[in-house]
Amino acid sequence: MGLLILSCSSDDDDSKSNNNSGFFTSIYNDSPLDCTLSFDLDSLVYYKDTKKEVQGILTIDDGNKLIVPVELRARGVFRKKLCPVPPIRLQLKKAAIAENNWGPYRNYKLVTHCFDTVTTDELLLREFLIYKMYEELSDMSFRAQLLRMHYLVRNDTIKHFAILVENESEMSSRLGLHEMDIEKTKLKRVHFEHYKRFALFQYMVGNTDWNLGKGHNTKFVLEEGSDTPIIIPYDFDCCGLVNAPYAIPYSTIPIKDVRERYFMYRGKKTDDFTHVINMFLEKKEALFSMVNNFSYLSENARVDVLNYLGGFYTIIEQPGWKDQLFGSGD
Repeated sequence: MGLLILSCSSDDDDSKSNNNSGFFTSIYNDSPLDCTLSFDLDSLVYYKDTKKEVQGILTIDDGNKLIVPVELRARGVFRKKLCPVPPIRLQLKKAAIAENNWGPYRNYKLVTHCFDTVTTDELLLREFLIYKMYEELSDMSFRAQLLRMHYLVRNDTIKHFAILVENESEMSSRLGLHEMDIEKTKLKRVHFEHYKRFALFQYMVGNTDWNLGKGHNTKFVLEEGSDTPIIIPYDFDCCGLVNAPYAIPYSTIPIKDVRERYFMYRGKKTDDFTHVINMFLEKKEALFSMVNNFSYLSENARVDVLNYLGGFYTIIEQPGWKDQLFGSGD
């Protein structure tokens, strides 16, 4: 069995939060974390189609070494089948949570690389940027932490980036929101302004890999005293901005390539998008600056991302942008 080991420290310790309301909040940093996680990779892969968990140890060294016992299992659907190191569900042991006063938050999504190539890191870095873009556009968003992984497996060393995604309950608590279980509650309506922002954002990054009714790649939260859910997106690897080689549109969607944009908004062309469009226009400079300053991406990849975003802004800056998204008919 192959033993996989990763190690964790930060480029910028000063930016780490001191608020230990949850594990993610306690390690959250503007810079990538260099991490160490030891577990048996062969066992993880062998049991990837079951719920059997593999024991592991997460070590985070930012000057004060933090050692966290964890349980891991493969998660996801497509990437779990395709990737040699599948996406991971990371569950913290209860003893570690109690010792560090991390509250009830145990489970975290770890987005791993898919192929053992330099290009696969660029795909993951593009996906990380999308998380950060949505954070820029909406407070109602998942935080994502970039990790610089060092894999020591079968007497070899493999280095790749990874993404740790904030726990859903931790995110909801941070924002003063309540979670909604879409599997138990039939979705009848959503928060209109947030939905318009959500749908336009998905169009901007070229993402059609989501479904409201099934809760696919979407989470729903409620503000205090409200019964109208707010949609929060996650999982962007199949979008046009990432442009993964395995990504193809669903056959039910009238596009042939994920780089083509398709507006999956369920409302009417006459709906008022003034506020949402203005917000995207106001954030244009911040989004482009975010990409330009993201040095972990190669120059060619940054240019490609900027060109793809530029195509979106070329559309919404035109007076007839609705014809492009909805079609020219009434």
